This record gives sequence, C-alpha cells and structure tokens, in this order.
Amino acid sequence: MTYSYRTIISSGALIAGLIFYGVYHELVVVSIMPLRSMKTFSPNISMKKKVVKLIFWHEEAWHTEDVDVIWSDTNMVHNIHLIINRWLSVLDEEKVMDKKVTLQSVILSPSSREAFLSFDRNPLKFEDAAYVKLMWCEGLLKTIRDNGIPIESLRFLVHHAPLDDEHIDLAFSWPISGFLNTVAVPAQIPQSGSTSGTDEVARNFHLRSTTTPRPFTIMIDPAGDAKHAGRMLEDNFERGVTLQCANYLKGELERKYANVRVVLTRFPGETLEPLQNANFANRLQVDFYMSIHFYQDFENNPAIFLFRYVKHPTDRWAKTYVPLSLISYDQVHLIQNRLTDRWSSLMYESFKKTTQSGVKNLAIPFLPLKGIYAPALGIEVGLRHKNDWQHYISPCIQALGEIISADPGLKS
Repeated sequence: MTYSYRTIISSGALIAGLIFYGVYHELVVVSIMPLRSMKTFSPNISMKKKVVKLIFWHEEAWHTEDVDVIWSDTNMVHNIHLIINRWLSVLDEEKVMDKKVTLQSVILSPSSREAFLSFDRNPLKFEDAAYVKLMWCEGLLKTIRDNGIPIESLRFLVHHAPLDDEHIDLAFSWPISGFLNTVAVPAQIPQSGSTSGTDEVARNFHLRSTTTPRPFTIMIDPAGDAKHAGRMLEDNFERGVTLQCANYLKGELERKYANVRVVLTRFPGETLEPLQNANFANRLQVDFYMSIHFYQDFENNPAIFLFRYVKHPTDRWAKTYVPLSLISYDQVHLIQNRLTDRWSSLMYESFKKTTQSGVKNLAIPFLPLKGIYAPALGIEVGLRHKNDWQHYISPCIQALGEIISADPGLKS
C-alpha cells in the first residue's frame, strides 16, 4: 500500500491537532521534570504506606483530611512532590480553587533546607482577597510543616520562574513557619521627648523637628492604574473605586485637620512603574503611607484587613539601625517597624469600635508596601456593592485621627 505526500501531511496535521487540543484542554499533560526530581521514581527507594494530614483554609475555617500515601524514608523530593499534589487534588475536589493546578517539579537547595516548587500555572486567583491568597500559602506551609518534612523555607514558582501576584510578595523564599503568628505590639505611643531606640533614630533620620512645625503628610495609594484595572466590582474596576475613595478621603481629612497634608500617588490615566510609589513616598518624606484595596464579596460578612509589610516573621523584633548606613530596599521597612506596629494597633482598635465589620491586623509580605520607609499600612475591604466604600470613610478618618493625634512631632 502506498501513501501520497498529501495523505501523510494530512494525517500528521490531524494527529498534531488532536495533541494540541488535548494539551489545551488538559486532557494530555506534558511535564518536563529535572533529573533530581526523577529520583522520585527510582526502584531502589525504600517505600512504605503512611497516613498524612492535608490542611487547607476554606469558608473562613481550617480543614484537615487524612490520606494514605506511599512514603519514602530517604527521598524528600518524592515526599514533597507527592504530598503537595495530593493537597492540590483535595483543594480541587472541595472547590477551593477555580482551576486544576499540578506541581510539576521539586528541587532542593544544596543544603536540602530550601525547596523550590514549580507549578504548571499560577495557583492564586486574581479576584481573591489578599487574605485568601495568604491562607492558600499558609495551608501549604502548614501541611509540609505538620507532616514532619525537614524543610526551612519554600520558594513558589510557575514553570521554574518566580510566581507573580499583585498583592502577595513571592519574590523570596517563605519560611516554613509562615506569617500567621506575626502579631502587632501593644498600641503604646511614646510621648514627646521620651522616644527611644529604633523610633528615635528613625525620627532623627526623617528630619522631623519638634521645634519647627510642619504639616503631617499622609500619602494615599489607591490600588491600580491605567494599565492595571484591578479586580471587578460589579460593573466597575477596582482602580476606579479606590480612586473615588481616595479623593473623597483626601478632601475630608484636609477639611477636618488644618495641619494635615494629603498626597495621592496617582491621577486618572496615569501608569505606575514598580516601586514608583515607594520612591515617591521616600523622597517626599511622608509621615504615613496608606494603600487602599477593594474586592467583591457577596458571600461573607464585610471584613477589614490591615496589612503591614514584613519579609520574615522576625521583622517585628527590635532592630538596630545605624544612621547613614546602607540598607536594601526590601529591608527599609525595618527602620520604623516598631512605630508601624503601634500605629497599626491604633487603627485596629479604632476600627473595632466604629464598625460592625470584622477586623484583622496582620504583618505579611504585602507587596504594595514594599520599599517604603515611612510607617505604611495596607487596607483591604470586601464590598458587596461598589459604593459600599462610603460606609468606611468616617471610621477611617477617625482611625487616622488617632495616628495624627499620637504623633509627638506634630504641632497644631
């Protein structure tokens, strides 16, 4: 039997089309696995049956599920790869995630204390609240930690490239302990003349004089820009709603406080570059930085999240800063971390008194606050309707008033 070139080409095109269709609709999965990960399937590995605990966050609560796996006594790569893929499968079954995600490969550092996890797609849903994304990461860390895998940190990747997200900073390895135990210090503000330690050095560096009055400068960052529309809020985008809120908040603050100056990070139609806001705030030497974020939430009760930027849970411990010394942009938040903790506690207590919404105060790698010297807080609120932000203006002004009146360098 002979075949013409036309028949061969048509058959090849048909087969290629079927393969492409299968890959596109995830009926066929193609995975390129590094040689180190291939050790997972070595027949010489000692295997045994073991029950592992899978932990995940869903519907405002922690859930656990025990599953049987084939565990290796010697191959940590196999164990991590297996347990995370089982964890992802459970999340898919419970409808925690809106897409099927698979862990492609696991690579260990030379010391075997850091694991690089490469997924086949971004597991974080863009429309979700930053807190939901945080709890996804914390659930994975908790699953690895509670099953006794001796890893100190995890790096999240997609196709062996850094995992990008607009809210959570995943540019570095996350400690296996997570960030949920990072709490704020008590809201005790030193009186004028009694500031000590890191805060005193910070104020000297900031050139804030107690003898020469100047306005208390607040920089407000409405999330989004002309290029990044943000999350959907009914028939609008986050960038438009946050800008409305920021403009209204600016007018109310300047009307109520004569000694307060409010600066916005952007105007309609403006596009921002990475770290542009941080550079703007640091050059202007603002006294307080606040980033505003909204997301759509029809199912849960309205919630207010206060975020502070940390790169490691130990960032909240006392740090010593030497004036005129060099410090990297991802560590600059340490200069005034104690003052940031105190002011976030003041806002937290104020919101608890003035709103019916649940309030959480967390120190996490909240990306919009990265690289900012001044005390900086991110506020994220779940809205049922796009105009519900108006309900939070008065509580926000009152909370900011607590900070303004607590600043010992402010003169009326």
